[in-house]
Amino acid sequence: PATLDPRFGNLPTRRWTESSVFVDIQAHDLVSDAVHRAFPLSDGVRPMRRLLRQDEAEKRYGRDGALGALMFANSWQAVADVARQRLQRLSATPQRVDDIMKLWLVRLVALERLRLVDVIRTELQRLGDFDATDLRFEAHPEAFPGRSGSMVAFELRVFVARLPALTGHIHEAITGLYGLIYQARKLAATTGTDESKQDETALWPSRVAQLQLGVVNLLIELKDFRLAAAVLKGIAAGRMDDANVLSALGRVHLQVGNVPDARWCFDRVEALLLGNKAAAAAAATTTGGEVPDAAGGAAAASSWTVEDISRCARPDLVLANRAFVCMAADGDWESACRHLTDLINLVPGHPVAVNNLAVCHLYTGNVGQALSFLESLSIEMPAVAGNCPALLFNLATLFDLADQSADRKRRMLGTIVAAGAGDDLDPSCLKM
Repeated sequence: PATLDPRFGNLPTRRWTESSVFVDIQAHDLVSDAVHRAFPLSDGVRPMRRLLRQDEAEKRYGRDGALGALMFANSWQAVADVARQRLQRLSATPQRVDDIMKLWLVRLVALERLRLVDVIRTELQRLGDFDATDLRFEAHPEAFPGRSGSMVAFELRVFVARLPALTGHIHEAITGLYGLIYQARKLAATTGTDESKQDETALWPSRVAQLQLGVVNLLIELKDFRLAAAVLKGIAAGRMDDANVLSALGRVHLQVGNVPDARWCFDRVEALLLGNKAAAAAAATTTGGEVPDAAGGAAAASSWTVEDISRCARPDLVLANRAFVCMAADGDWESACRHLTDLINLVPGHPVAVNNLAVCHLYTGNVGQALSFLESLSIEMPAVAGNCPALLFNLATLFDLADQSADRKRRMLGTIVAAGAGDDLDPSCLKM
């Protein structure tokens, strides 16, 4: 083990690596429990549970690639364990502040995915006050010469602000995010006038926008779509070339029945992505750089073919937006099916698109086709289907609607989740 340099012995980050900070997590896998209940050994063969373990990941991907592989496999308890082990190995090098903060964020996100809120709160309490004076770089000039500001990563502060939402206290989480927005705006104003911090000039405004998007997500969770649209509209006014923000705004407009503004947003996205810069610039000019209150500016782009769309940067965004308009605005389920089919052809196995296509087939009265689509994806890509709760819930519902046998439903769903689901899946979506 490394020897602690006396210069760093009093750094507060050393406390962040001590074993006393961590809570031991009991091994549990809700998916495995559900499979065991649904397939008692007396019934015969039970689907084999497959979940990537730490030793397997390290053997297959090496120590450097193991953590990423475990996250990709949705093996979150192993992720939390690896993050803890690596943090404890840093006890002799507490000056590696950035590495410590990154690993803590990984561990907390893993605990969030496992819904271990009490564990999160206990560990955060043991870490102490993030605003303590000794957690500032300038308090330790011998260890961090010339460096200033808080040692605590901004991403950790965002995580703490969002934490109340995990237990249903969404308004409290929104208040916390707005507190961070206020701080970020103050820092943006400060760095903008400080020549020594010019490299941070774009960082804080970007963080403000990300925090505002976090507020939007929480408002959508509250089903306050009108306020979510208002916040998104403010973000989009400063990011008129951001296709993701404009698409999000258009979809929220559809939720409240504001079809003209939704179409305007989607038309502008197509003008941006498909190369019609003149139309995009005209749209921004005619609205003074603001999102309009009525449709106008960018002309409809319906003349673009699927081949044209496939060559743009985000064909999935364009086709999904078109499908949403057909579903929510026009009730044209057949056209929505066509757009989603084109999307799946371009991005095979896209779980949200397949799920939405199944819903479209259901609305056209074709239950068998809807079930077939979801079954096919689940069989071909269990790791994709097994980690999409909405898809699994719809597949279980379609089994019921199609009058399929309970045993077939049980075996299909059990096989999918045993092979592909992570340990963060809530088995209640299986309706078994």
